[in-house]
Amino acid sequence: GALAGAAGMTLFTVAGWWLACSGPPVLEGGCEGEPDNALRARCAFAVEPPGPIEVTVEGPDGEVVAASTGVGELSVWRLTAETTYRFRARAGDTTLAGAFSTPALPAALALAVEHDGDPLPDDVMFLVDCGEPAAVVLDPAGTVVWYQQVAADLPAPHDIVGLTWTPEQTLLVVVDRSRIREYALDGTLVRDLVAPPDRIVHHDAFRRAGWTFVLRARLTEVDGVRYLVDGVLGYDPQDALAFDLDLADLATPSGPGGAGAVYWAREFPGVADWAHANGLFVDEDLDLLVSLHSFSTVLRWVGDPDDAAFGSVRWALAGTGTSPFGSDFVILDASGQPAERGFSGQHHPSLLEDGSLLLFDNGAGFTEPSRVLKLGLDEARGTAEVLGSWPMELVCPIEGGAFRLSSGDLLGTCSLQSTYLVLDEATGERRSRTQARCEAPSGLSLLPRAIPVSLESVTERRGK
Repeated sequence: GALAGAAGMTLFTVAGWWLACSGPPVLEGGCEGEPDNALRARCAFAVEPPGPIEVTVEGPDGEVVAASTGVGELSVWRLTAETTYRFRARAGDTTLAGAFSTPALPAALALAVEHDGDPLPDDVMFLVDCGEPAAVVLDPAGTVVWYQQVAADLPAPHDIVGLTWTPEQTLLVVVDRSRIREYALDGTLVRDLVAPPDRIVHHDAFRRAGWTFVLRARLTEVDGVRYLVDGVLGYDPQDALAFDLDLADLATPSGPGGAGAVYWAREFPGVADWAHANGLFVDEDLDLLVSLHSFSTVLRWVGDPDDAAFGSVRWALAGTGTSPFGSDFVILDASGQPAERGFSGQHHPSLLEDGSLLLFDNGAGFTEPSRVLKLGLDEARGTAEVLGSWPMELVCPIEGGAFRLSSGDLLGTCSLQSTYLVLDEATGERRSRTQARCEAPSGLSLLPRAIPVSLESVTERRGK
């Protein structure tokens, strides 16, 4: 028999939707697409008398895209639009089979993707705003295989930044400068943290050891000048606000503020953006790596409340010029001499497993080419040696990101060009270039940061 399902899906069964066989065991259920997401589906089966149920979902080529053993509920993701998938459930000798088809992507998520070069080794996740803010995932071929609208239930206008892939294999995003949301791949809203009313959350968030960290800003006045001063909010594993670290406790705001004031022009016209924090990474010791755009500086800030040094700066690294936080390192080139170029206006610092620092060096102004930069830090000697420098071939003064892929190559994002490049770690040559823009002319074609993810590795979370 057949049954018309939601979103134009048709479900087929062996002997009807509710009854698969005339005698026990009786197997009921089916799979159908989610009504609010074109690239997800849910399967629900029950058997009487109760017993284990095996469920598989296959793509058009027969490949298994999701499976569950022993339970009858299954969440399915990493699907493609306008594609038919077949499902099969088995309880003992009783089998129930059928199919469902995914619809087209919503117009607000239509992307024009151009890819040149080798396929990527990983899926890539990033934020888009083509009419409805969302996180999307492209597969190595550049096809949208997953998305999550992150503000559909909130009043517009929206400001969506700070997408992060967490150790729990969820995504964390800063929404409307007021809240931090975490989503599972099946669309579950895991947490929805609302910042204190006198704090504006922005740019970046991070999860580590059950804690949630986010950059924040507050208004203050020093010597008659109104400043935005950045800091970090820390939420404990019970989602309670545990601390609020403030850069003004480390140095006194002064001067006219940096170019980042443009970022705040809508909410705070005329206010000086003192440091313009734009990147956050948290290491296993809960130390906070904070990128300060105005001073081309990265701070390593002690963020573990149980550490006696909590709130102090473990080190500061200035890429160029002077910084009110000083610098504990001299940047050296590969020959051990002071490097002709440090870094400027950087984004997205992170520590690799070997302790080296990876960051996106945006470059000075709108003229200096951007690059992915890797520095070896020797705290005892006070040196930061350039271990790798990978040119982006593009000028990328706004946002950006730098990741190491599973292949060992580097992934760099040029936000202003809505482009990410894969760069050969050994030679620096470009292996591929991908540009993703909104098809709608009214869309905001900025790609803040492309993040390598592997949705295939989360299949064990699909069965419930």
